[in-house]
Amino acid sequence: MENTDIKILKLEDFLRFKIIEPSLVETKAFKYAAMENNQHLIKGNVDYIEQNIRNKDLGILGERFIYNYEMEKVKSYNLPVTKKVIWVAKDVGDGLGYDILSYDNEGKEMYIEVKTTTGKEKSDFFITANELLKSEEKKEKFYLYRVYDFDMKTKQGRISIRQGSLRELCVMPSVYKVVLEC
Repeated sequence: MENTDIKILKLEDFLRFKIIEPSLVETKAFKYAAMENNQHLIKGNVDYIEQNIRNKDLGILGERFIYNYEMEKVKSYNLPVTKKVIWVAKDVGDGLGYDILSYDNEGKEMYIEVKTTTGKEKSDFFITANELLKSEEKKEKFYLYRVYDFDMKTKQGRISIRQGSLRELCVMPSVYKVVLEC
């Protein structure tokens, strides 16, 4: 048997990163490309920055729509003044697993996650890990408000409401976190 040197390679031996200054990034230059069965499929030019801005604007409008809806609803319950509807995604931060803290007619907390689309009720949408965890942690108090057929000009739409865990809705992971140790 020959004397062979064995070298252990690390991931960073294969990856080379180039730091790009944000001012050098051309926003229109992003293209979506996919590899499927060794075929290179180009889906066309996609301006991901513009798409994210539109989605964020739509999400904010949908949250505002539900916030106003909840404000009127809770006002009609004549609850104590301490039971205020809070748009937590705006006032506290977006990452708590829900967008709006509201109350039912008995004054019990409602953790509301809002998902808005200009499309139909059954249009696909994304759930974050925090939203899924909050829905499981607060099953009895967690509500998904699906705002659909939303008109961005009139700022009106239709609402369907689902209470409880979102676990059975989360059928396919679509984003994965990659951690590269240096």
